[in-house]
Amino acid sequence: MKYYQLNFVFEAKEMSKVFLQTARDVLAGLAADAGLESFEDTDEGIIGYVQTDLFDKERLDQILQDFPLPDIGVKYTIEDADYKDWNETWEAEGFEPIEIGNKCIIHDPHHPVEVNVPNRLDIVIDAKMALAQAPMKQHAWCLRNCFKYL
Repeated sequence: MKYYQLNFVFEAKEMSKVFLQTARDVLAGLAADAGLESFEDTDEGIIGYVQTDLFDKERLDQILQDFPLPDIGVKYTIEDADYKDWNETWEAEGFEPIEIGNKCIIHDPHHPVEVNVPNRLDIVIDAKMALAQAPMKQHAWCLRNCFKYL
């Protein structure tokens, strides 16, 4: 699949961090109607990604013209996104170890850890078997809460 990368920049007289984050959230929610499916924050706005064959530029332009936050403008540029097999990269690089206090550490074989912590559970997961980076954080949250009762 080929993607476009859209670089959005917000223009306003004053832009606090809270207002910037609100503008990002609003834009991401609305831009989904134009086919954009993933986003990452930048210092001045947000980057959005859309499959080239699903991009509705006219819809996006209309969304920006009717942008619901007062006194803020949004400009953007479009470029072809570099192709990258994120799954392949994830599997090759693995993930950073996730420590849950002194009770548990979750890591992959690419990131060996110190094993001489007494009574610490050492969980090794090959990145190919893990779902993705964000779910690893969810697993850590679940384990942290489970350890409260052990």
